[in-house]
Amino acid sequence: MMILSAVDIAAGNRIAVMVQSANGDGIPPGVVVTLLAGDSIVYVSEPGRNGTVLIDSVSSGKYVLEADALGYDLYRKDLQVAGDMNIHVSMTEVATTLLDEVTVSADKSELVTRTANGQMFYLSKKARRMSNPFFALREIPILISDPSTSSVTTIDGVQPLILINGNRVNSGIAPVMPSEIESVEVITNPSARYSKDGIQAVVNIKLKEKRAPYQWYELATRHEIPLSDGFGVGYFEVGNPRISLYGRAAVDYKYHQDSHTESASEDVGYKRRYAGDTRLNGGNVLGELLLKGNPTERDYYAVQIYYTGDRTKSTRTTEGILDTDNDIKYRSSGYDRNRSHILTAGAYYKRTFDNGDDLELMMNYNYNRNKLTSDETYGYGTQYNTDKVYTRMFDNTRNSASVSAEYNKEFGYTRFLGAGARVSLSDDRVEHVHDPYSLFRHRRLYHNAYISWAQNFWGRVWLSVSAGYSVTWLKADIHINHYARFLGTARINWNINNNNSLSVYYQQNNTSPQVSQLNPFDTSTDPLVINRGNPYLRPENYFQIPVKYTFNYRRLYVSPSFTYCRYSHNISSSGYTDDEGRYVSTYVNSGTYAYRTVSATVGYSRSTFNVSVTGKWSDIKYSTLPWRDQYSISANASYKIGKIFVLADMYYTNRSWDRLGHTDNIGLSSSGIQLNYFFTDDFYVAARLQNFTGDVRTRTYVRNGTYTSVLESVNKESGLRPWILVRYTFRKNQKQKIRLEKVLESTEKGIYLK
Repeated sequence: MMILSAVDIAAGNRIAVMVQSANGDGIPPGVVVTLLAGDSIVYVSEPGRNGTVLIDSVSSGKYVLEADALGYDLYRKDLQVAGDMNIHVSMTEVATTLLDEVTVSADKSELVTRTANGQMFYLSKKARRMSNPFFALREIPILISDPSTSSVTTIDGVQPLILINGNRVNSGIAPVMPSEIESVEVITNPSARYSKDGIQAVVNIKLKEKRAPYQWYELATRHEIPLSDGFGVGYFEVGNPRISLYGRAAVDYKYHQDSHTESASEDVGYKRRYAGDTRLNGGNVLGELLLKGNPTERDYYAVQIYYTGDRTKSTRTTEGILDTDNDIKYRSSGYDRNRSHILTAGAYYKRTFDNGDDLELMMNYNYNRNKLTSDETYGYGTQYNTDKVYTRMFDNTRNSASVSAEYNKEFGYTRFLGAGARVSLSDDRVEHVHDPYSLFRHRRLYHNAYISWAQNFWGRVWLSVSAGYSVTWLKADIHINHYARFLGTARINWNINNNNSLSVYYQQNNTSPQVSQLNPFDTSTDPLVINRGNPYLRPENYFQIPVKYTFNYRRLYVSPSFTYCRYSHNISSSGYTDDEGRYVSTYVNSGTYAYRTVSATVGYSRSTFNVSVTGKWSDIKYSTLPWRDQYSISANASYKIGKIFVLADMYYTNRSWDRLGHTDNIGLSSSGIQLNYFFTDDFYVAARLQNFTGDVRTRTYVRNGTYTSVLESVNKESGLRPWILVRYTFRKNQKQKIRLEKVLESTEKGIYLK
């Protein structure tokens, strides 16, 4: 048995439920027993062979018990739990009703239960019989699950945090068998414990409890034709109810990824036109080990070590005309070489107390090394004699660490109290090792603390608020800044009825500048352009107010929304022309930035068919500049029949705005048609035709003072190109898989200047 929400699990009351058919035919087939507190699901399960369901550790209070089965009247009973209870459920069979040759029936997978911050979905019997969980999750209309990339996003494109049994887990969805899944809760309005980290959505997969050893292995490889981008990866997870080990190793490569650019720019004293080609080659290796354990029912721990190494080299050639007093032909050739290493180690501990409160502690350490070399050689005139060589060589390191603690308490099912704090420290060294040698040191100490409270009113309205503060101490060389900022959220989530809900949300937060935005050294090898950061940048503050309405009926999902967001001290691109006539591209705190977004999402799904469409329109404003609009549309559809799975998707956005200009997208930003063939449930081959509408093309306009630029780019690697993937999964004793507790996930992205 499994408690299905973060509720008070004090060892106390037990409810024993016996389910039988009223006509004496035994257990109704496919019956599901659900225990609810208000609109929150406390427990859901199918009875055992004898029709018995045992629900342990139920706190005293008011509940509703439901039993539902196809072809039977819904059983519903109000409970006042004050001690152990024995309940006999007698379900009455109803006759199937025929209306003009249309059969009216019920299916648990078509029911959606609304929770405090989202919606609860159930898989159909057909989905639960599948071997691959990513195929099974495609049945949920609010999710887009891609079996080939083993990824899940919400229907409006948000990357959710994945929870297993209410706990974070980075061994992922792949080891889970669909038959183990009790329910899937999609939280579109995360509570303060998640929203403070910028998490916009959460997918909580509830599993049945397992008690014996298990093994899981998976191998996959994917390659484009002709060779351009590919990978090979292997996963494993072995364990028993008390301890388990997860690991993965992956290698990917990029080979001859080509792009073409054409540019026209001018400033005081010159005009320039050129065309150039760039070729990228590189590779990445990744390794991870994660040890998880629960020595007692109330104690959980995890220890993780993670490494990734990246190496890329891009070469380029350009030919153009530099017009000063007369046209001067020139040619250039150059390269960028980037090598990076990230090593992460972390530990996590969780304690659940007798009264249901829980305490979480987490710490991690990250080490990052990055070496960047850029070189450009220019020749001028008819003979293209070498005139100038520009070289930039950086050797960068980052050490970072953080410690966090969270305490959460729930009072029955109508109130919640949480508090937490975090301290993080990072130390960056940016060394320009080429002559002249220079060193930039950047240190950041960050501390935040918060307290949150949530209350349910009238059984359908949830009000939650969170308040806290953050303190940031920044030192960029000799320049020191200290900032204290208020953090706050407030949310009203109104579950109007079983098919409709409305949420209104307010969040206030701040973000610090990245080291690439602070770095004062020139990273450009262009003699007419200087690229460097601004060590005097301050953090930017923002608040946002999303309003979202959701309608769902069986497998149909419709959700229009409106969002207003406003930044102050906005970090944006800026530039000026120096005394030598070179354009200096940098960053400034430019004032305010705001956007208004209206979007609508429609989705429909079944175990064999899935389709979704999202449209979005935004209005964007920088300080005193006028409002500027942009829009986008995305669509996704799939169909599975027998051993064949077909997927098609596309995404288009007309443009994106910057304070100094905008980028127009010519044609679709991405598109694809994919075909999977299953030899067995655990062995399949996939082929995908990427960007069947042609190369991805963009045109970027920049205007700032006397400097103007138009840059056209064709990403040939993102053009019409197929790939083939082979994936094999081996499971042993998978039905005895233990439940996965919250574990670590590396958030270190590394230090990069380009």
